[in-house]
Amino acid sequence: MRRSGLLLHISSLPSPWGTGDLGPWAYHVARNMARSSISVWQILPLNETSSAFGHSPYSPTSVFAGNRAFISPEELVKDGFILKSELPEKIPIGPSDFDRALEIRTALIAKSWERGKDLQDFKHFKEENRLWLENYCLFTVIKDRMGQKPWNLWPEPLRDREEEALSQIADQEGHSLDRLAFGQYLFFQQQRKWKKECNRLGLEILGDIPIYVIHDSSDVWANPDLFQLDDERLPSSVAGVPPDYYSEDGQLWGNPLYLWENHLAQRFSWWINRLRHCLTLYDRVRIDHFRGMVGYWAVPRDHATAREGRWEKVPYDRFFKAIRETFPDLPFTAEDLGVITPEVKRAMEDLGLAGMAVLQFAFDGDTGTNPYVPHNHRRNSVIYTGTHDNDTTAGWFKKAGETTVKNLQAYTGRQLDHRSAVDSVIRMALASVAELAVVPAQDVLGLDSEARINTPSTTTGNWTWRLKEDIDLEWIGDMTILYGRANTEDRPSEG
Repeated sequence: MRRSGLLLHISSLPSPWGTGDLGPWAYHVARNMARSSISVWQILPLNETSSAFGHSPYSPTSVFAGNRAFISPEELVKDGFILKSELPEKIPIGPSDFDRALEIRTALIAKSWERGKDLQDFKHFKEENRLWLENYCLFTVIKDRMGQKPWNLWPEPLRDREEEALSQIADQEGHSLDRLAFGQYLFFQQQRKWKKECNRLGLEILGDIPIYVIHDSSDVWANPDLFQLDDERLPSSVAGVPPDYYSEDGQLWGNPLYLWENHLAQRFSWWINRLRHCLTLYDRVRIDHFRGMVGYWAVPRDHATAREGRWEKVPYDRFFKAIRETFPDLPFTAEDLGVITPEVKRAMEDLGLAGMAVLQFAFDGDTGTNPYVPHNHRRNSVIYTGTHDNDTTAGWFKKAGETTVKNLQAYTGRQLDHRSAVDSVIRMALASVAELAVVPAQDVLGLDSEARINTPSTTTGNWTWRLKEDIDLEWIGDMTILYGRANTEDRPSEG
């Protein structure tokens, strides 16, 4: 079935509380999309993030914990956890301020906990999520105690998770741990309520799973045997990718790499639990940097760039066999951009996974053979005008080289400026044979580079772009119908 989608992260929604959240605007945009026959809402990872990493959703401090900054104060009022009079003063809508947003939510979570800590539903949530929740809460409380020092610099009994030391923390910080758990309860309660409404409206939520976690995370602290660490609990090598379209030095991500032989010995249980958890949040999951599931680029820890790394293999045959047995429907999409080897292509074909094509990559050189040019698209794929790592299409066109502009104009058969280029590229995406075409909200609005949400290999100024007002989806809706991507069958009412 042909479908169209909108790429818009939760943080990019309007909200008077520091950043977008799972409140009124999340429901309003869902209704707007449904009215416009758009059937897929793609979002970025919803994990807890860190100010040390610019609150990048691809550098989670826990791959299981939800981002408390996305908890809606309005929904807390609606659910009876806080009074309307207890809401703080509203903040003018501007770029996302995650630290301020988290400060607001932390205070509201504390008040909500006082009223809801004895709920049977909360007790059930704690038991159901015990395996990751206890580690996340302990990690967060200890980091606060340690002045935010990385866990490898904690006193050895805490660093090495000695039972007596952790029990002492649990005894001393019982209320703090329970409040953190309650914050997660509120996040997942609101997220699942929002997802249920999206599904009722006929929308599928396409989520995103970062392939790596940061070293200073509850996941690495709780599972050091699953990562490549040295005797000081530091990564022996780190993740990245070799030089590519985004960076001539490659991208040095710095994440610890997986110790795949230990994952294999544990029958990939950590990964399976992670994917199962993601599928409670999303209907389908885009696996970021899928190439790293087959082979990964390992860079020595002390190197300044990713140029001098090496490719290492993953026991992917057994890994994918375990994934297929656990998730026979394989509700996954592969991010297969960059250096793609025959092994990666074969793995995707064996699993039947849809890959990606990005139109901003299509016109730099030989348009006859470029896989991203529309006439070379595959049906089992997702086509984008651009992704969260690209400039907006208007910004891209303004900065494009002479060859790129010449090729694009020849392909479309018309002279273009940045406005008409955006129109043409969106039409190309929606007209593609690819089963799913996704357009970022910034391109729907025709915005310039100031609306770019992320620039790879940079550490500041990212992830903060937000809608300042409503987004008009009427034109995209018309094009969705024109190109046979509308799904209006059994469309429920918006009641």
